[in-house]
Parts: sequence; C-alpha cells; structure tokens
Amino acid sequence: MKSIIEEIYLNKQCEEDTEETENYRKIHKEVEEVIERIKILLPQAQKEQINKLYNLMCSLGNERGLYAYKQGFKEGVLIAFETFNS
Repeated sequence: MKSIIEEIYLNKQCEEDTEETENYRKIHKEVEEVIERIKILLPQAQKEQINKLYNLMCSLGNERGLYAYKQGFKEGVLIAFETFNS
C-alpha cells in the first residue's frame, strides 16, 4: 500500500465493508441494466468492447474518488494545523 490515506480510503483498516447508499445502489442497477440492453443488440466483439469501456470507466471513477479523498484529507489536516496554531 502506498499510504495510510489510501488504506483508510480503501477501508483496509477494518474488516467491515463500506456501506453504499441507497442512491448509489439505484444508479448502479440502472447502469447495469442499460449496459445489458446495449449488449443484447451487439455482436460479441462489440460486447467485449462495452465490457472493457465499463471497466475502464469504473477504474477512472475510482481514481477520481481517491484523488478527491486525499485532497479532502489534506485539507482537513491543514484545518486542524491552523486551528491548533491559532
């Protein structure tokens, strides 16, 4: 693991899974349904490309989330530092 911040973000500090919101589950289900409807219309080679695109977009979202989490963590530390130095 690269950093403790990433371990915390990826929930490596405890055994419990991070709870997903109802809205997250709803959107995730909708995305999967749309992907499945598209795949029905496509030949196998294009289905594989849709799967690859989906996986890449998920990875991209994960990277964006990790970056935002790290930035928020850093800002929180700076706020704490400023508070204790005032």
